[in-house]
Amino acid sequence: MNVAEHICFLINKPMVISRDKHLIDAAAKMATINMAGSNPATFDKESYSDWRKDEQIQQYDDHFPRSTVSGKRVLDFGCGDGALSFYAAQLGASRVVGIDLIEGDILKAKARVLVESMDNPPTFQLSGKDAIPFEDSSFDVILCFDVLEHIFDYPKIMLEWKRVLAPEGRILIYWQPYFHPYGHHLMSYIPMPWAHVIFSDRTLATTCKAIYHMPEYQPRYWEQDEKGNKMTDRKFSGGGVNGLTISGFEKAVSQVGLKLLRNEPHPFSGPRSIRALSSMAMRLPLLREFFTAYLIYEIGHAI
Repeated sequence: MNVAEHICFLINKPMVISRDKHLIDAAAKMATINMAGSNPATFDKESYSDWRKDEQIQQYDDHFPRSTVSGKRVLDFGCGDGALSFYAAQLGASRVVGIDLIEGDILKAKARVLVESMDNPPTFQLSGKDAIPFEDSSFDVILCFDVLEHIFDYPKIMLEWKRVLAPEGRILIYWQPYFHPYGHHLMSYIPMPWAHVIFSDRTLATTCKAIYHMPEYQPRYWEQDEKGNKMTDRKFSGGGVNGLTISGFEKAVSQVGLKLLRNEPHPFSGPRSIRALSSMAMRLPLLREFFTAYLIYEIGHAI
């Protein structure tokens, strides 16, 4: 380790040890400990799937009227195992299609269709990275929840959104920007807020590897082999995020010929003092990237 890597490791090591020691007992009770990377659902694949389903439904209900998708043709972009797709269908969408890059998630979503009793169930399709496999103006609503940060060629995908979106259609987005305190998506290894602002990607990757191989570190379900043991050959190259900033995204929306119809930043949750600081800071151009918890967007055609 070089100096920066050593410092990063020394900061995060005691935080991870303390957190994961308590999580061993908390996981069985599905308790929540208030520290980054402490979600007990991450230790079991089915528990995590159920948690994500509840999260996405809550994200929708908190920020969008249920009538937004009723009677509409809906594309769930980056659908995962289909939680939001099924919810849109339950809300009365005339057609729901979920697409994703991960074949395992698509297969799981298709399997759920076979056991759900629905008059108009969603359909699911494996998608490529750079194109949406549907004709022009195929959808009235595009849902993109917790996906934007994982789209690396986002200008190309935004052009695809524009192409498949009907003239009066809407793109609904729930997004956590890159400079969020944990926008690096490495919370299980690095509970330190804004670590990606201070340290390089290489330093973070080296620290993640060192933390992961500590005997005290408790592997999440995606880090376990078929027997439930910690994988020994896990690779570390980042959190799978594109580094997209708020200003970068909003600029790209305009450049591809789309229009922001709703732009709603939200402050951090937690103690009143934290909420107040975040609410104030996110109104300032130089600080909003760092103090915005998440954003809600509605996007349509510019003309």
